[in-house]
Amino acid sequence: MSYNNIENYLHTLSENIEIIDLADKNEGKLETIINLPNISKFKNLKKLDCSINQITFLPKLPKSLEYLFCSSNKLNNLPILSENLLYLYCSCNQLTYLPSLPKNLKHIVCNNNLLDFLPELPENLEYLNCSNNKLTFMPELPKNIKHLNCSNNKLSYLPTLPKNLNNLHCYNNELKSLPILPESITYLYCYDNKLSYLPILPLNIEGLIFENNIIYEIVNGFNKKLVIKNLKIINKFRKLYYLIKIKNWLIKHYYNKKIDIN
Repeated sequence: MSYNNIENYLHTLSENIEIIDLADKNEGKLETIINLPNISKFKNLKKLDCSINQITFLPKLPKSLEYLFCSSNKLNNLPILSENLLYLYCSCNQLTYLPSLPKNLKHIVCNNNLLDFLPELPENLEYLNCSNNKLTFMPELPKNIKHLNCSNNKLSYLPTLPKNLNNLHCYNNELKSLPILPESITYLYCYDNKLSYLPILPLNIEGLIFENNIIYEIVNGFNKKLVIKNLKIINKFRKLYYLIKIKNWLIKHYYNKKIDIN
């Protein structure tokens, strides 16, 4: 059955409905959706999917909402978010900021927008993809976060990484260094930055891409497979290197001498 417009379609739905799927004009049943009408009558609504339309405005959202999927539209902003919201997918819009984020949010996917900052992140957050924006800094990361993709931004540094983080994608930024890596890290993609060295690498790392940096403080001529294979040797090398480097600095500044460590 086809409907002339979104209002007619919503009028056919029960007020007790828990899921409304308007993605991609509900597979051709609707005309192109530009503005979403008032949906406050749906008191039990838990999931709203209005992705892949041309929506420029979202109305007030029901307090019961737990899942909001509004990616691939033309949104400039989002309404106040339900305190019960768990998943927020708002990628590929024209958002310049995010509203205050509910404390129970677990997943945020806000990549491919125009964001130049992020609000305080919820303490229960586990997954964050904020890639392809205009971010120049990251807020403090929640202790439970496991996946962070902040690639393709303008970041010059990263905050302290929580001990449960598994995946870090920070490529194509302006990073000159990385923070201490938790032992839980299994995938690190930090290519296309300005890194002159890598931090101590976790022994259980499985994926590592660091090309197109100016890394020169670890063994020359190595590749990612060799790094993963010889992590213990390389980490010991780094510790020795910095011991010598510190000693060299002390001698240079206090005794006006210099040890050649090359």
